[in-house]
Amino acid sequence: MPRDTHYIPPLTPPLPGAAGVMCPGVVAFAGSGPGDADLLTLKVLKALAKNPLVVSPILGACWAATGVPLPGALDKFLSLLGAATTPCALISLGLFLAHKQQGPRHGTSLLVLIKLIAHPLLTWFLAFKVFHLPPLWANSALLLSALPTGTGPFMLAEYYKRGASVVSSTILISTLGSLVTLSLCIYYING
Repeated sequence: MPRDTHYIPPLTPPLPGAAGVMCPGVVAFAGSGPGDADLLTLKVLKALAKNPLVVSPILGACWAATGVPLPGALDKFLSLLGAATTPCALISLGLFLAHKQQGPRHGTSLLVLIKLIAHPLLTWFLAFKVFHLPPLWANSALLLSALPTGTGPFMLAEYYKRGASVVSSTILISTLGSLVTLSLCIYYING
């Protein structure tokens, strides 16, 4: 059964940027000494090679480039698995937010303002005024930029045990605030 893929190209430009933001190499190299570069490079590359957030899109892009369709059973399995990710992420996020987080919440307001106001404004300026993207691409970029803070920071805060209270507050407030920003973006797009 062929898939309707006309909406995929507008969603693909953020992928390299997301991979670049998630790369811990920049932070690691900033604190390393001159003799540590080779060992540190190897350590970072091993960590990236084991990270499913990096490996999965690369494997998917390589497979898609071949043009070979997935076998029926595998395609169905991956479709079901993909459909289950959002509910699972929302449940885990809800459990995380329900757990009382200890610690300071300084910086939450600034992070929410950057995410819900500065990010969509910058995206609008770049997509519509600088790059003059086609309407489908520009509108998709604008809507994606108006979304709330997602589960990525949540997973990293949990994994590294850093800033969980700020992250949980930011996720909660930006999710509520995105009702306004998404509504405004949709209103703008519909003209």
